[in-house]
Amino acid sequence: MFRRFLLSLALGATLALGTGAALAQDAFIVVQSTTSTQNSGLFDHILPMFEEETGIEVRVVAVGTGQAIKNAANGDGDVL
Repeated sequence: MFRRFLLSLALGATLALGTGAALAQDAFIVVQSTTSTQNSGLFDHILPMFEEETGIEVRVVAVGTGQAIKNAANGDGDVL
């Protein structure tokens, strides 16, 4: 149940940010994130499940918080 919740949350966030059209064209999405989230192991846990269920590869760009926000504002990611 928790697994489905995480997958639903991740997919919902992706679609809410307007990447639905991009998903139909691309085989991957870019997630702008912080190094803290990357280092926590969260992505290692949830991304394989998301990728398996959706067939969408996730590429994580892990940087400092300010840089992640700047990258997203510049359109350098699909999800922040």
